[in-house]
Amino acid sequence: MNARTRAMVCCVTVAFVGLAVTACSNQPKNANVGEPISNAPPAQTSSSSAAKTFGDLPSPCGPGSARIASGENGGSTLKLGTATDHGADSAPGTNEEMLDAAVAFAKWCNAQGGIEGLKVEVEDIDGKLFQVPAAIEQACSSVFAMVGGEWVFDEQQFPRFTQCKMVSFPAALLSAQAVGNADTVQAVPSVKTAAPYGGWEWAAKSHPQDVKRTAILYADNPAIIIARNTVLQQLSYVGITNVKQVSYSINGEANWAPFAQELKDSGIEALTFVGSPGNYALLAKAMTEVGYKPNLILNDANFYTDLLLQSGNVKNVEGMFARTVFVPFQEAGGNKALQDYENMMSTYNSKGLKAQTGMQATSAFLLFATAAKSCIATNGGVLERRCVLAAGKKVTSWTGGGLHAVTDPASGLPSKCMAILQIKDGKWTREFPQLGSSDDSGKGYRCYDPGLMTVTGK
Repeated sequence: MNARTRAMVCCVTVAFVGLAVTACSNQPKNANVGEPISNAPPAQTSSSSAAKTFGDLPSPCGPGSARIASGENGGSTLKLGTATDHGADSAPGTNEEMLDAAVAFAKWCNAQGGIEGLKVEVEDIDGKLFQVPAAIEQACSSVFAMVGGEWVFDEQQFPRFTQCKMVSFPAALLSAQAVGNADTVQAVPSVKTAAPYGGWEWAAKSHPQDVKRTAILYADNPAIIIARNTVLQQLSYVGITNVKQVSYSINGEANWAPFAQELKDSGIEALTFVGSPGNYALLAKAMTEVGYKPNLILNDANFYTDLLLQSGNVKNVEGMFARTVFVPFQEAGGNKALQDYENMMSTYNSKGLKAQTGMQATSAFLLFATAAKSCIATNGGVLERRCVLAAGKKVTSWTGGGLHAVTDPASGLPSKCMAILQIKDGKWTREFPQLGSSDDSGKGYRCYDPGLMTVTGK
């Protein structure tokens, strides 16, 4: 695969920076790159325990006699489509961890009897980056709902998505059209009009002098420029207004040394990079070569990746911080939901990757199944698209059983909570909040009030 094409795809995938950002995968199965992957053996739980709960969430799966509404791609099984772009020639494997998690979830749920007796079958809806129109046609003709996936260029599904009266419980969304669609419920919401500011409030308080000389590097691309504007507004919200802006090519740069030297010559002490971890690793290498590193480097959630811990990168990225709303894999021993996710993957899709994107997909499937169970109970035993959508939009507090900080699918607003991780001694470690400290206001997260700021403009 062309490395510059991969960089372009990864940059676009982080276009909703400051929210629940996903990372590009683009790796072969079981490769130790992309999202942090847990290689530790899963904690053991009994099958009876696993069948009753997922983390602290009562399992939405079990036996029953539900049926699917007429005309909504019903049949003997409940077919759910998972969107990815894993078959793209230019970026193979994109978001494939979501499909891996979907396959495991279906088997985990079916082992308990399905959703009120409806056996779940996952259909691979591969958009291949630029073939989403064909993919949504496939979905419209064969699946009840889209669940647990993401297309990088998800605006391509419209208007067909609406025309065929599809509903979606995605792992993540990117375009304004998808984010604002009324027939969609997000387990970990993102919107274009609001963003959390907690990460930069932490930065302003923990590095008050450094943030006075802040720089933002961003790819010269319309989607990334929108993300840059959001970051600038987040910075301004917490009082950081002296920000140097530096753009780079969406295809990456052949030589990052001039960028490193410019930052050094400008006396930049705080830096944030909007784009892909791969490009950031190249900048970090160039900064090392010119003998320079800002005192504070804070990036968003897609930078929580083992790619940066590879031997050629780790010395250059030491000390970097990343914001997240998910439980870090390093803390699986103390989190039942993460243990259950790892057990689910090991038991029902052992060749699949365990990744944060997979956790996002799992949360989306759990939300769909919970909403479906509620719908069936109140709709005479019939699963209907409008009914499950309405049930999903009634959920005001959601953590995927404890996989991530609390969200509000009903409002569609991002989480007000976050944690800060740091690369320290070549490993990802928790920086803030420390578990059980006065700053820990949300089971491992710092939750802010009001927590969100309004984003204006484009």
